[in-house]
Amino acid sequence: MCVGNKYKKVKLVPSWVAVISVIVFIAYSIASTVYNIREIRRIHDIKRREGYYFDPRDIKFDDNKSLIKIAIICFLAGTLGGVIGIAGGIIMGPLFMSLGMLPVVVAGTNQYLALISTISVTGQFLCIGIVNIPYALIIGIFLVLSSYFGVT
Repeated sequence: MCVGNKYKKVKLVPSWVAVISVIVFIAYSIASTVYNIREIRRIHDIKRREGYYFDPRDIKFDDNKSLIKIAIICFLAGTLGGVIGIAGGIIMGPLFMSLGMLPVVVAGTNQYLALISTISVTGQFLCIGIVNIPYALIIGIFLVLSSYFGVT
């Protein structure tokens, strides 16, 4: 169901643009994953060198195998969630917990992932013109204020 009374006809992009977009997305995803694996490894090594106390249930990044395992699990869970259409937290939460992550970290990570998904979908809706902007602004202002006062 779409909110509003005006619907714009969606323009489809040429197939070559769609193919290039997918290739760029995949290349970016791989490059981003490689970069983040190196950064996590670097931070973990600094913590170990400086004598940081690790919780017994912390994920250990002793080798690239554990990082690659997490990346593959997240990719599969994200793909499964997107194909089936269920919330990522239903899949990712138990997976993160099975990897030994602390519940507080799991909750924060799931909220961050939900934020990324929400921004992506909102952008798509804006592009095809089915967002009632004045209504969204009013709701957005109240949500921001409520979040701020709820935390303080």
